[in-house]
Amino acid sequence: MLVDHIWLIESKEAVRWWIQEIKAWEQHNWNYLREYRRDTNGKWWYIHKGARKALSILKVAPYICFTFLSHHLLPKTTNELEAQIGVLEMKHLIHRGLRRTRTTNFIDWFVYFYNRNLLSQKKK
Repeated sequence: MLVDHIWLIESKEAVRWWIQEIKAWEQHNWNYLREYRRDTNGKWWYIHKGARKALSILKVAPYICFTFLSHHLLPKTTNELEAQIGVLEMKHLIHRGLRRTRTTNFIDWFVYFYNRNLLSQKKK
């Protein structure tokens, strides 16, 4: 399937190839995507609404999903970011009684030192 190739994209050339493949699939299946049905009142709707919606999402995806190719410091997935937020939540639970201003300061300092720790680990 064409969607399975999205995880293999590692370069801008691969994105361009993928966009061309999406366009070719749309042209090949154009009659299928245009099939519609009418009810007794003359109202009509597309039969393959799910396929049309999936295609519209896939056509927009290259402009949203591959930002990491233009910004080399961004990770390909958000797994690392979600892990950092999880650690921050656990640290925040330990200090639940802090006032809002102190909680804000705590989070600011925690993120600062956490990022310094990450940078020092990457340099090794």
